[in-house]
Amino acid sequence: MNINIGSVQKIPTQFLIVFIISAIITVYLGASVAEKRIESRNTNNNISLLNNPYSQFSDDIEAEFWENGFLWACPLH
Repeated sequence: MNINIGSVQKIPTQFLIVFIISAIITVYLGASVAEKRIESRNTNNNISLLNNPYSQFSDDIEAEFWENGFLWACPLH
């Protein structure tokens, strides 16, 4: 079975289903990674500020531009 996209082009249904499921899984896993990175960054900053006078030397995870995008795109996070 094919899905018509205009007058000439046809896309196989199986390809379309696999593409949509892959996109959903990619967004979900990306949002999960982004959430863990943000939680880790917040936890490390809170602990390092309270317990470590040399907090500028601790390993900090920098914020990435894609984190907010994945969290915005995923309705489950």
